[in-house]
Amino acid sequence: MPELEIVNTGEKISINPMRSLLNNLLINKVPIETICGGKAVCGKCVIEILKGSEYLSPLKEREKFRLAALKAKDSYRLACQTYALRNIRIRIINYKS
Repeated sequence: MPELEIVNTGEKISINPMRSLLNNLLINKVPIETICGGKAVCGKCVIEILKGSEYLSPLKEREKFRLAALKAKDSYRLACQTYALRNIRIRIINYKS
């Protein structure tokens, strides 16, 4: 299984590539904000990809639209729309411990 490193917490968790990063984080009880339930509407689950962006699912139109509205950096993704096939490292932007 791929591993996800979260720099905010220092945790490394095993992730299921068939689940979005948001769902993997929630299952592992990592605090991440979400309001819309994974529909790419709220933009609360924004993450920064620090390593491994080449192993992520491609951006879809809905995610591109939300990230553009947030004026997000190129390294930002929505955890609810992103799937990882290999090890990656992220920072949760709206992290609240």
